[in-house]
Amino acid sequence: MLVAGVRERMTEVAGEVADGFLGHAFSTPEVLREVTLPALERGLEAGGRSRAQLELTASVFVALGEDEWEACRRRVAFYGSTPGYRHVLDHHGLGALFEALHERSRAGDWAALPGLVDDDVLGLFAVRGDDPTAVATEIAARVGGVADRVALVTEVTGPAALAPVASALREPFSRA
Repeated sequence: MLVAGVRERMTEVAGEVADGFLGHAFSTPEVLREVTLPALERGLEAGGRSRAQLELTASVFVALGEDEWEACRRRVAFYGSTPGYRHVLDHHGLGALFEALHERSRAGDWAALPGLVDDDVLGLFAVRGDDPTAVATEIAARVGGVADRVALVTEVTGPAALAPVASALREPFSRA
């Protein structure tokens, strides 16, 4: 059984009972290491289980071009406006960004949200590049050593374009 989660309590439940945990793309390497992994470990301990009994999948926004980068910006802005994801922005000292995004979403001004997410913030969540090997290397640097698998999250790029990225990720994320 696979369980997806964002907040700590659901993540703990996944650690306690699930075969695998599906991490959300609206996360960062720091949140993965400093919040998600400790919550999974608490759950594993509560369930009398070891880390080897749980497969952790980290989801990462991937942009292989400008259109995809802007699609990632829209998604990050949407998630960043949602109270359930606020803790991720707070973890990076970006509570004021949440407030601005949330205020605009409550006003129905969805078109304004992406303009509030600058490239530095977007870079916390998304990997950008036109060289698939370099993109894979950056993904591995972000979540390697923590995640067992990676889910590549895109809106514009098709599977054929992502295949070289996925291929380059096979070795660092294959389970022995």
